[in-house]
Amino acid sequence: MSHPLIGTNVSDVLTTSNLQTSGKAFKLGQRVQTHDGKQYVWCKNLSSNAVYSVGTIDGSNWNFVGLTTTTAASAETIGVLQVAMASDEYGWVQVQGRTKIKVLGLCAKNIILWTTSTAGSLDDATASNYAVLGINLLSTNPSSTATALSAFLVNPQILKRAGTA
Repeated sequence: MSHPLIGTNVSDVLTTSNLQTSGKAFKLGQRVQTHDGKQYVWCKNLSSNAVYSVGTIDGSNWNFVGLTTTTAASAETIGVLQVAMASDEYGWVQVQGRTKIKVLGLCAKNIILWTTSTAGSLDDATASNYAVLGINLLSTNPSSTATALSAFLVNPQILKRAGTA
């Protein structure tokens, strides 16, 4: 369950050193809700990820990893970074509400999105193996260049392939 948390800046990114000296009392896995209904989870980023990267959050240690077809196999919670984060930094990952997400070129709106081999980016090409349910892209990318587009998150999750746990 998430609760409003006064004074929370969902754009904060902290290193381990900053976390120890800042006096921030966030716990890994802590959820907050903003006044507009968006929800965020406090996580540790395991590798460098760009702003609006889609990723998976491991519920046992609250680590964030950019979503790919490979990482989708063990995905638990899906979220989106609102700021770029380097490896081993801590920050808020959005899990509900309107946001932007990274998509590949010519990705269409209002269609099921799929994992890709590009960490943090989704596409509408079904050959990518894993469907990502609960993310609705609100506009089409008319360009062949990858970009970030507006989307809405509603309990996003991976639809497992047949024969996977």
